[in-house]
Amino acid sequence: MIRAIAIGVLMVGIGIGVRLYHHWVMPVQINNLEPIVASVASGNYQLMVQVSGAVRNPGVYTVSPTTRLVAVVKQAGGVLPGGDVSGLNFASRMTDGQHIIVPYQQVVSSSGTVSISINTASALELAAIPGIGPAMAERIVLDRNRHGGYSSVESLIRVPGIGEKKLNSMKQYIRI
Repeated sequence: MIRAIAIGVLMVGIGIGVRLYHHWVMPVQINNLEPIVASVASGNYQLMVQVSGAVRNPGVYTVSPTTRLVAVVKQAGGVLPGGDVSGLNFASRMTDGQHIIVPYQQVVSSSGTVSISINTASALELAAIPGIGPAMAERIVLDRNRHGGYSSVESLIRVPGIGEKKLNSMKQYIRI
């Protein structure tokens, strides 16, 4: 019985201590919020947006918070021939750190498979081709950039790791 009373007194004491501690803790005062609030309210802050894919000048662009996708794509030089804008909402507003990818159109070959242009596809798109992984896709893009593109599908033979057998297995999925 004495033990139960002692535990009860101890619990009440801890409760009072916690209550007093929270009551006496001084709140942190932030005095200089006016410039931040004014900047946000007036729209003077900037967003950074990355644009890649089928645009003339891929890169990172600084835009205002009210900027729409159509303006960002124009700032990136516009859509390249072969760009597929059907899935883009040009009226959407940008957010800070957003990455916009303008995809390339995919062409369906006579065999019913999708073929990808080896002169315009990104490493990510190339890696989706059966038999080409991320490392091979990077080598293809690197070779394409070094030599200014490919004049024929057979030009891929110069990429390390692509032989006749691999090239023949890829041909149905690629085009110039």
